[in-house]
Amino acid sequence: MTRSPAWQPSPLQTLLLHACLDSDPATASLHFEEWQRQLDLDHIDFGSYRLLPLLWKRIEALGFNSRDRDRIKGVYRRTWYANQLVLARASLLVQALAARQIPAMLIKGAALALSNYGDPGQRPMDDVDLVVPFAAAQPAVDTLLEAGWVAEPTPLTGTRVAVAGAHASWTAGPRRRELFDDAYFQARHAHGFRGPGGTGADLHWFFSQGNFDPRLDEDVWQRAIPLPQRAGTGRWGNTLVPSPADHLLLLLVHGSRWNPIPPVRWVADSVILIRSAGSDLDWNQFERSAEARGQTATVAVMLAYLDREFHCGIPADVPGRLAAVPVSASARRRAELSMNPPGMSAGLAELALLYQRYRWLRRSGGRTPAGGFPGYLRHILGAPSLWALTRYVGQELGRRWTGGGRVEPPPTPTS
Repeated sequence: MTRSPAWQPSPLQTLLLHACLDSDPATASLHFEEWQRQLDLDHIDFGSYRLLPLLWKRIEALGFNSRDRDRIKGVYRRTWYANQLVLARASLLVQALAARQIPAMLIKGAALALSNYGDPGQRPMDDVDLVVPFAAAQPAVDTLLEAGWVAEPTPLTGTRVAVAGAHASWTAGPRRRELFDDAYFQARHAHGFRGPGGTGADLHWFFSQGNFDPRLDEDVWQRAIPLPQRAGTGRWGNTLVPSPADHLLLLLVHGSRWNPIPPVRWVADSVILIRSAGSDLDWNQFERSAEARGQTATVAVMLAYLDREFHCGIPADVPGRLAAVPVSASARRRAELSMNPPGMSAGLAELALLYQRYRWLRRSGGRTPAGGFPGYLRHILGAPSLWALTRYVGQELGRRWTGGGRVEPPPTPTS
């Protein structure tokens, strides 16, 4: 029996998505009734919980008969309020970047909430994702730090802070300013920060994970469009958002990756983006970008799923053309690893990728930390010494080998 990919919603999640997204009110209502019949809201998974604000607007607009009407409305109202706080704090950050002449592009949650959803309360966001040009990565980091934002730690992807702290307390502490340099910017695509009130911000200097060539992003910046100046968005100044084609590709690739929280909202994000963009979505450009970034196989299957389930206006020939593009065995392997929990293979693959980045930096004449590859790895992960690095890597890979410390989703908030 073939296992469904992690990005594919479960049957129960699919019912909820249809209730939220179906254009025909009658079919949306039928899906909602069946979802409600099968689900006790006290036991909803966190991925589905994050769709409840969107569901509330459907209940309100279409008059679904919901036994949990007040609870779902409460989730929407709480989301709207929380989003206002996040967006207000993030807009101050964008303004600080603008004061230094650093362009900023909103992506994912904040960009979708302000540009595509129509009502920011419909799209929960845990943090704000910002992209700056690669050349501006260092001054952008300085701007965040000077504004009181704290850089998060940088252990191997998938390390749990609670587990790591038991044997490597440095993995739970903030990354120091002096550790942000060209070697680090060439090895990672983004870094997380924590700001006032606990607001999170992911600062990206590469548009997408796995991309380390600034030239790939030049066209993304050229195609970027101004954030629509709707009610409440004037405070964002000249902030940009990606073109619909670039943003859709990012949403699909991000949604394909394993997450302890079921990543079902990639479906809602993608369908709403496709429908709201209409003819502004350049499918030819989407195909070219997917091929340039080696993502054709992944997004072909996901687009076929969206078209089959939600009939959202994807040209019929696009998934087939994408699926026909040759993909290397190594690219397929990387995609497979990204769709699974971060185990031993993923840890070794990340170390191999960092070694490739180290070799590239050496060949290109870039400055590398002293101590060869171990010194480079110590620098990227932020370890205080080679002994601390060796102990951490050994124990972390051992934990993954035995399956200990499995990453669990956060508890669903009480509604």
